Amino acid sequence: MDTEGKDRDEPSRRIEMNPLGLAKDIIFPKNKAELDPEEGELLTKRYDKLWEGFSEAFGRLPKANFLVFTETLLFLLEKYTWCIPGSTTDLPDVSLYDHSKTTAAIAGCLYDYHDAMGSMTIPAIRDKNDQKFLLVCGDVSGIQKFIYNITAKGAAKGLKGRSFLVQLIAEAAGKHILRQFGYSVSNMLYSGGGRFYLLLANRDQKALDDIRAEINATLLEKYDGDVCLALGWTELCGNNFSLGKAEDKAEKADFPSKWRDAAIKANEDKRRKFAGLDYQKVFGPSGQGGEHKTCQICKKEGPLKNVSHGDENVALCRDCEIAERMGQELSKASWLAEVYNEQTGLKGRGFDIPIPNTRYYLFKDSERNHISEIRGEAVGIYRLNDTDFLPENGEAAGSHVLGFKFTGGVSQSISKNFGELTNLSTGLKRLGILRMDVDNLGQIFMKGLGKRASISRIAGLSYQLSLFFSGYLNMICNREKTMIIYSGGDDLFIVGAWDNVVELAGEIQREFKAFACENDAFTISGGIAMVSEKYPIYRGAAHAGDAEEKAKTFKRSVGGQQKEKNALTFLNKPLGWDDLAVSRKIKDKLHLLIKDGKAGKKLPAGILNRLREIYLLYERNRQDLEEKQEVRGAELEEKTMYNKWMWRAVYTLKRMAGKNPLFRTEILELRDALIKNRFHGEASERPIIQFIDVPTRWAEFLVRKQKENENGKERQSNA
Repeated sequence: MDTEGKDRDEPSRRIEMNPLGLAKDIIFPKNKAELDPEEGELLTKRYDKLWEGFSEAFGRLPKANFLVFTETLLFLLEKYTWCIPGSTTDLPDVSLYDHSKTTAAIAGCLYDYHDAMGSMTIPAIRDKNDQKFLLVCGDVSGIQKFIYNITAKGAAKGLKGRSFLVQLIAEAAGKHILRQFGYSVSNMLYSGGGRFYLLLANRDQKALDDIRAEINATLLEKYDGDVCLALGWTELCGNNFSLGKAEDKAEKADFPSKWRDAAIKANEDKRRKFAGLDYQKVFGPSGQGGEHKTCQICKKEGPLKNVSHGDENVALCRDCEIAERMGQELSKASWLAEVYNEQTGLKGRGFDIPIPNTRYYLFKDSERNHISEIRGEAVGIYRLNDTDFLPENGEAAGSHVLGFKFTGGVSQSISKNFGELTNLSTGLKRLGILRMDVDNLGQIFMKGLGKRASISRIAGLSYQLSLFFSGYLNMICNREKTMIIYSGGDDLFIVGAWDNVVELAGEIQREFKAFACENDAFTISGGIAMVSEKYPIYRGAAHAGDAEEKAKTFKRSVGGQQKEKNALTFLNKPLGWDDLAVSRKIKDKLHLLIKDGKAGKKLPAGILNRLREIYLLYERNRQDLEEKQEVRGAELEEKTMYNKWMWRAVYTLKRMAGKNPLFRTEILELRDALIKNRFHGEASERPIIQFIDVPTRWAEFLVRKQKENENGKERQSNA
């Protein structure tokens, strides 16, 4: 895969054939040397094992009706055929699952179209020039404002609940459209990150306008215009699914461009929020008027309920109270129930969402027996982050669709509030807020698959990205001091103790790089904000977003080549990931020597000031040269590198090494790193002097409280 659209060599890694799970050993591609059986050997035993698992589970599928059977079968196919190539006669890069699902979607649309048009003949069906299909892109707009626009009193569980609610709204909206057109979930090509893609027959575009208006009327009433569903669609013909040359020269066989066109039209629809609704509903007065108490979380009017937030009671509106309850239940949940047109529910349980006739429940494993009590026109029961979803030992499957769903942060404790997470930080007490997403994703979808781009390959690429962010990220972030607020699609939002968040960002990048087979087309950028526990979370989220954007626009020259993105902004400075790794090593060494020292003696923290002074001198040298306007580009970099700062660094650090003979070796290692741009075997991307301020501030923040405590004890003893 290449963003320039070039065909690449045959892949050197493979996904082993195993039932789907979230373990790294299952979903990460392996080098040929690691494969079992080895490359070129027969895979008969692997196929046999998958078939045995599939056929045994097939006997446990619910058979209440055709819809229940087929939709549960789709999840079973995903579990056992996600790793089987759809074709072994050419490049085996499309799974049997993706191939089967997209083929079923196309077949369903063909039948629907010709049935509606009264043209169910073989010549008409084989005609690839008619615009028989619609590719629909749905996008929930206003996500950022809805999730993050809460006060500092907002609990972590409320933020997590809001995030999960948005995911449910997007997915439920897509399923509602499919139901209105009579399709199964196989026609949902993708759902994640508040966006979905559907494949429909091109028979009633006005119905899409009506459904959008119906959903948006409910969203407007519920959220006062903060959240809106945008829809965009484009027409397709059979040739758009073909590879190579289209039969009709006037119609290019270019499915990625259709994917992009649908997204562009959805973005255009975002700029016409609530178009088609009654003018008075959109622009008329809302609320009660006069002076009324407002929710202490979102500042909206309405009936309030006092909810305990640690040592204080907070007045919440119903929406915020539900969001907190949803976040709390999600942290312990193993099952999600989706009910359409509920007939029998559970009193005091469940969550209504602003999509017509749709309701959700969350259950712990110990509450699973209550699931059978739910009745509705359509009920789906999904196991969260676990593909063992069918009942065991002949237990009655009932009349519910059964499946599984990967969701970031499920069963992750949120008993701690933001203040408690902040206090888990080492040294300086700050909450770390991390936002990351994949770079150049639009270009990857448009050009990355080259001439082999097809609907199944696009769907497969979306599936793999979602598998990492919605599924595997849970395995990386399963730790006490961090909390996933959102992860899915191609991005994430995580909070936690600031020092843990920085380490986690590097780990996520390394794992994503390995997951993508170290393909340089797949990179990820992010930004970290550090805020106090009382700082409004919406502002912290905005700062992290600004930091992420700074990383996205970060350009630098490396070895004579221009690079951009593929970076993290930390302490307001964008760094390539290699430079972050070097910064981490320098920080680790400084922190260890200042905190613990060796032979009973500690390195004076004054070394941090010396290094900072050297960095500031470098910046002044650079600024002086820029102001003189005598040199530019590479010549400016070279003259700055061999300027006063270097001689000062050599002198200052050698002198400090002389005064601290126990740490002479370590201090001179730092001096050499500034000159040679390598530290403990790790080469930097840019000259280390350009970012030495990051590891020094990093180490300073880690020892800050310790220094304050020691100084306090010293002052007390002196008194």
